[in-house]
Amino acid sequence: MSAAINPGELVFSATHVAVYKIGVFTALGDSATALHHASTVEVALLESSERYARYCIDTARA
Repeated sequence: MSAAINPGELVFSATHVAVYKIGVFTALGDSATALHHASTVEVALLESSERYARYCIDTARA
């Protein structure tokens, strides 16, 4: 069961770290590793449309 998220509160989870890694490895030119991390993301755990959009854009760039 997840707790309510208050405005301004940062959410830190393995899913968010994986989304961050997609962008990092894409920027480093390592698309294979970026796509590996993209395959580990549980899209249902992305709370906002902004995080989902970041996931989609960074995965497409990879």
